[in-house]
Amino acid sequence: MLGPQVRALKEALRHSDEYLHTILVSHYCTNFIMDSQWRSFMQDIDTDPLPFTMFLCGHLHMRSTRLRKQQGYIEMELDSFATAGSFRVVAFDHSIFGVRDSTLQAGWPLVVIVSPKSNAIIADTEPISQMRHSSDIRALVFSPTPVRVVTASIDGKHVCSLHPSAVVPHLFSCPWDASEYATGDHGTPVFSTRDINNEYLSGATW
Repeated sequence: MLGPQVRALKEALRHSDEYLHTILVSHYCTNFIMDSQWRSFMQDIDTDPLPFTMFLCGHLHMRSTRLRKQQGYIEMELDSFATAGSFRVVAFDHSIFGVRDSTLQAGWPLVVIVSPKSNAIIADTEPISQMRHSSDIRALVFSPTPVRVVTASIDGKHVCSLHPSAVVPHLFSCPWDASEYATGDHGTPVFSTRDINNEYLSGATW
């Protein structure tokens, strides 16, 4: 018999279709949930999929992984913040998520690609078909010093220079023609940045 917490969560998920995305957060990865009630809950998801996008977890403290589950959601485990300084940034852009794992030791800038999305890991709840009509390359760029230049390249070729948004903090974008990349396999955009001292910082991929 399910306890009140499990029943409440299950009921909330069944009514979550009014939201674009639902995210579950757990200390334990799905393979390490041993409590009988929560184990039953996860087994119910296997047989009767509930509409959520991702399952964020930790517990093992020794790896960062992203796995698309058969039920259509993404399970993402993160390495330890205490011992490795690991952290994860997830951003949604037009209902499609971008994610970037980093560490406190990695330095700046931190670049989170939000458009176009890599096809490496896609949840069933993402309207990925709309990427064919994407009008802009977009990225969130975080840095303690002002970033003046952000450029994007695909397959080793320069595509555009991104400009900061006047409305959304840290958002940089530039127009592009998605139809030029509609066929074949292409790399996710690589971003290079330059700060106020004209020093090249780092590039980033998805």
